[in-house]
Amino acid sequence: RMATRQLSDLIAGPTGDPAATGAGFLPPVPRPPVERMPVPAEAEQARARSDIREICSPEFALENPPDRRAFALTLIEWAYDTDDSAPTRYLLLREAADIAAALGDERTELRALDELGRYFTIDVIAEKLAVMSRPGPGEADPDRRRARGLALIDLSAEAAAGDRYEESAQALDAAKARDPALAGVVDGRLADLARMKDAFEKMRAAREILKEHPDDAAA
Repeated sequence: RMATRQLSDLIAGPTGDPAATGAGFLPPVPRPPVERMPVPAEAEQARARSDIREICSPEFALENPPDRRAFALTLIEWAYDTDDSAPTRYLLLREAADIAAALGDERTELRALDELGRYFTIDVIAEKLAVMSRPGPGEADPDRRRARGLALIDLSAEAAAGDRYEESAQALDAAKARDPALAGVVDGRLADLARMKDAFEKMRAAREILKEHPDDAAA
């Protein structure tokens, strides 16, 4: 099968040695934009998952967390490098995200989701918000809570830039819940967000009026 053969080439690496893939390598971001594709059908995903798990069965059996994290990073690398089918790329990234999630490695999981959103028409904002809103490792560490809160504020800005005001507000609320010391910043952002949403709604209403009445100067 073509999918299996091409994936095998990636696993073998340039020297034919599986270790030559360099699990620590991740291509730089941002990258040139690509045309996003629909999420593959369930049957296509099932075939791609079977291929990947068959060829990578030793890696999926790894138990040591550092080794599993390295494997998740390698899956992201393969998804970037593959000339294979869309289902294979999709499953490489989904498997990477799932492994990272099981390890509590939020950074790698979010990276896999970003890559999925680059190639496929998934709701990246919603998926990232779900990841960042759930309890994570190191919740008792104030520095970790602050870092999580700041990351959620960044996600809020990303959502607002796409006119996703509800998700933007949810991210801000989650940021304040993670680190109450961010309340002042969050409340200011919420006020800004409310003004942005109001302006957006007025603009959208004006556009609808102009569609129906192109000569309406008041719109």
